[in-house]
Amino acid sequence: PYLFLGVEFMFSCFLMSTLSEIRGLMFQIWFSPLVRHRRHTLEELEQKTVVVGLMFTDYVLFTVGLIIPKLVFVGMLWYMGTALLAFTQEMTNMCYRAMMLVCISQADHMLYTSFLSTSKRDWVEKTQVAQLPRDCMRWGSAWPGEFVKLSGVVLSMIVSFMLFRSEFKVRSLCWTCAQQCDLLCSKAFNVCGQQRAHFWAWLHTIH
Repeated sequence: PYLFLGVEFMFSCFLMSTLSEIRGLMFQIWFSPLVRHRRHTLEELEQKTVVVGLMFTDYVLFTVGLIIPKLVFVGMLWYMGTALLAFTQEMTNMCYRAMMLVCISQADHMLYTSFLSTSKRDWVEKTQVAQLPRDCMRWGSAWPGEFVKLSGVVLSMIVSFMLFRSEFKVRSLCWTCAQQCDLLCSKAFNVCGQQRAHFWAWLHTIH
């Protein structure tokens, strides 16, 4: 399980960066000033568009249409990706599957860059959002926020190991049977019956 924990750590770190982007989007939506009319939401300043406020319907629409789907997508990707990595039998396939999961997580970004014109992307990227100052925003961008992210990664590793600990236990037993030919369970493996010992069995005999 050590290789799995290492790959799971990198995968969880990547997903945590995605959650950080969602957190920034959430702050931009929830901490934007509330306005009553649509004409008061945008201002043009020095060739830049500034969102100076949002209507109440915008809070609901952006939360339901952006934040919640992204959170659900990250949660599903973490669970299914962790299961995919846990049930992988070969080390190389585990690395390939981890890269595949990273590509899947970038599906929305690929669609955004593929179908949106360059001028529209430039306009969206230059748009700024006015936000009311909050203490949680300052804490989230300082060291407490980084500590929370690290704690979340460690917690996800612990949860993933506990979810699939039976799988790792079975693999450890099979590994023991494949290495120790004096056990009855070793007959289920071809390593002990071969004249040329398997690499791992040969490596195990070295002291």
